[in-house]
Amino acid sequence: MITKVLEHRLVKGAQVIEGYDEAIEGTSDCGRLIYHYDKMVSLLIRREEISTTEAMEWLDFNVIGGKAGEGFIVLYTINEDIP
Repeated sequence: MITKVLEHRLVKGAQVIEGYDEAIEGTSDCGRLIYHYDKMVSLLIRREEISTTEAMEWLDFNVIGGKAGEGFIVLYTINEDIP
């Protein structure tokens, strides 16, 4: 669950991606949550015990492909050494 500190900064319609709170970097000027892509990948790898490539493909298709920009923002700083 996102913290109260961030919650009051969100605009109506801002989307929270459940299970990825550890990947939240902050909020944007337009009131959307900003998620760090590499952290999202790492969380998925640990949780599902899958490879980096599988995690990236899953996130790209299931999370980012259909929803990014509509209610949240993803910060891309792709690191080749994602654990």
